[in-house]
Amino acid sequence: MCIRDSTGCSYAVRIAVTPPDRRRADVDNIAKAVLDACNGTVWVDDSQVVQLEVFRCAPDAAHPSVVVTVRALVADPGWTT
Repeated sequence: MCIRDSTGCSYAVRIAVTPPDRRRADVDNIAKAVLDACNGTVWVDDSQVVQLEVFRCAPDAAHPSVVVTVRALVADPGWTT
């Protein structure tokens, strides 16, 4: 069972960014782009994300990446929705 809000389950998201170089990139802008891209596919709307962690790792020109981990949150059995 997921924690429910008016749009469905709530989610925890972790984003790990490995950039190709040392150019400046704000992690909040990266997170916004990732969350918006998931609208309508992973969840109905990114307002369902209630926990967010974003990490910028050391640059790696050979293996740049964005790794997104999504976890549906499970409600406490004593919590009514």
